[in-house]
Amino acid sequence: MRKIVIISVILLLIVSCNQTREEIIINRLDSELKQRGLEIDSNFGLRLTIAPIKNKREALTISAYSFLEVENKDSLNQKIIKEAVRLENWFTLPEWDEANQSIFPFLNEVTTRRDPTLIKYPLNEGYEYTFHHSNYNNHKQTQISKRELEIWNVKLLDIVNSAFDNLEREINYVVYMDTLENRNIYKFKPNNERYHTSLLFTNKFKKDLNSKLNYPFYSVLRPWEYPTFIFGQNDLFFFKDYIRTKNINEDGINPYEISIIKYTENNIEIITLEK
Repeated sequence: MRKIVIISVILLLIVSCNQTREEIIINRLDSELKQRGLEIDSNFGLRLTIAPIKNKREALTISAYSFLEVENKDSLNQKIIKEAVRLENWFTLPEWDEANQSIFPFLNEVTTRRDPTLIKYPLNEGYEYTFHHSNYNNHKQTQISKRELEIWNVKLLDIVNSAFDNLEREINYVVYMDTLENRNIYKFKPNNERYHTSLLFTNKFKKDLNSKLNYPFYSVLRPWEYPTFIFGQNDLFFFKDYIRTKNINEDGINPYEISIIKYTENNIEIITLEK
């Protein structure tokens, strides 16, 4: 038995001595990361992809070539530990009491191609919300999945309520009067265009526009097109025709997916356009 142990130790020493410097760095860093719930998911030389062990979707690529410049063994170990701590902080979410102040909704068209682990909240058959958390400490944005719900121990409705509260409180926009084919209309443009379509479905937007237009009034939902047209009941038929005849983009190839949003005192809905 003693001979077997001695032989095993010798073999380990031989393997260790045959390791390249890159392999030593990768193995040491991976060991430090695994103590923190992370691992090296893949590598190309010292170009490393780091991911949480339980969530490979959320990955980060780093370069570790600067480790080759450190000759002293103790200094190398300290540098590896420091990098592991940095990566742990990057992937660590704030506690819910802090995180819920920086969660925002993002309106998307319904598609089967989106990551199935992301949490979604339906608006209607054609649109749904996904959510992301903006970490102001490390400037990291995290798409919220079932993993984040488990970490925070919250329900979907907690995410939804926080996201829309933050959207209405923090995201500013401008509404201004303009003309379109000799008609007076309003236009809407957010300071952060990422939240363009989400803002159109908020009560804050509805109330702001109601100070300028009587119910019902309407807006044109054009994904990724700015600014948004806003108009009153008397211009509804004009815009329905305008959308049918002007819904080709500048290169004349792909039609826009355009809808009309109707605002009433008690509701916000997407209305059907007759073909």
